[in-house]
Amino acid sequence: RQVCHRRGDRAGRAHPRSCSAALGCSGPHPEGESACDYFVAWVEPAQHAAALTVARQLREAGHSVLYELRSQGVGKQLKAAARAGAARTVVIGPQELASGSATVRDMKTGRQESRPLNAVASDSASRRASG
Repeated sequence: RQVCHRRGDRAGRAHPRSCSAALGCSGPHPEGESACDYFVAWVEPAQHAAALTVARQLREAGHSVLYELRSQGVGKQLKAAARAGAARTVVIGPQELASGSATVRDMKTGRQESRPLNAVASDSASRRASG
């Protein structure tokens, strides 16, 4: 089960602009706009807390964020992100957590880059302001 969080909706209810068909969204999404800004995935249960922290920071920066509630393989999570229409996926694995980073993947282009965990949300805010 996925959870969609949007800033201002502390209860985690789906927001018509940011949720997806996977969450039962029937609201229209403007052409070219992703149904969800970020999907946060983790490799092992040990990264779950860090993933939830990043999801919270992204939500506080005003982004819509989806993540799985139960542990699944990264491949399944990436497929869920694609089905949900996520613009970007943040992946946190054991190596990333050890180095204090996350892999941010653009779901449209497939381009990936490593970003410091504490900068994912701030980088997203500057990206939103410039784009």
